[in-house]
Amino acid sequence: MNCCQNLDPPVPEACLKICTLDNSPKEFKNIAFKKPKCPMKHLRRLLTCAAGTKDVRSCCEKDESMLGNLNHCIQFCYPSNDDLWDSRFYGKGRFVKCMDKVPLYSECFYEHWV
Repeated sequence: MNCCQNLDPPVPEACLKICTLDNSPKEFKNIAFKKPKCPMKHLRRLLTCAAGTKDVRSCCEKDESMLGNLNHCIQFCYPSNDDLWDSRFYGKGRFVKCMDKVPLYSECFYEHWV
């Protein structure tokens, strides 16, 4: 959470709840799409706080859907990688499906930090 609070430029208050990494997919979607919402342009910065510069793709790939129909979501598992991150992704239906994997990302980030 401290990393998210210290981002420069700062992120909106509504975004800080993402940094707790204990949101359900439904809560994450509410943060992203309901008022007051966290503009998704901040998502990469928030995920980078959670992951640091670590690549947790191998952890995420334990969920076979990340290798199949959700392979485009792998960017959430290595948010600091410029080659993976597609900023045109926001607002697309494919993006919303990646939200269902929030517990997976959180688990992998958590495993990285313990």
